[in-house]
Amino acid sequence: MRITDVEGIVLQSPEKYSAPDSDAEAAGVAYCFLLKISTDEGFVGWSDVETAPHIAASIVNAPETGSGMIEGLRGLVVGEDPFETERLWDKIYRGSVYYGRRGAAIQVLSGFDIACHDIIGKATGRPVYKILGAGYRNSVRAYASTLFRPTPADIGRACEYYLKKGFTAVKFGWGVFGRDRKNDVALVRAAR
Repeated sequence: MRITDVEGIVLQSPEKYSAPDSDAEAAGVAYCFLLKISTDEGFVGWSDVETAPHIAASIVNAPETGSGMIEGLRGLVVGEDPFETERLWDKIYRGSVYYGRRGAAIQVLSGFDIACHDIIGKATGRPVYKILGAGYRNSVRAYASTLFRPTPADIGRACEYYLKKGFTAVKFGWGVFGRDRKNDVALVRAAR
């Protein structure tokens, strides 16, 4: 099996991603990035990559330079065997030396690895968790992931909403948090 194409797909939301101004949920990210890997045997691997989508698309589409160090993802992997994940990881890591090692480049590399494992799972008829040697749990605690709300009352109402949905834990991210220490303490107290 050989990789025939790598596509970076940028999805755009009609909303901008900003902190909520009440107990309402934030609209969500403005842009998302999907990585699609196609093979000559018809298997397609997918990955959602949490990064700066337009930069990620540039990493996928950058032209081949011939140097082996400033290459785009597509040029590095087309023609390769998606089952050779370790070797491909090293090849991409070395091939992105001038712009990689962290940030969007390493996030795209991780997405590529996930998409290859998706292909491996589909080709072998096994779930990825079995391929990776997991599956020792029958259940996992789910939690809601959201942004901090501006006031303790808003946080309280947001927590009530998630509890009613069946969540037993909530992770709050950035939003207004970090702007005012006294308010931060009040927000965490209200969430607890």
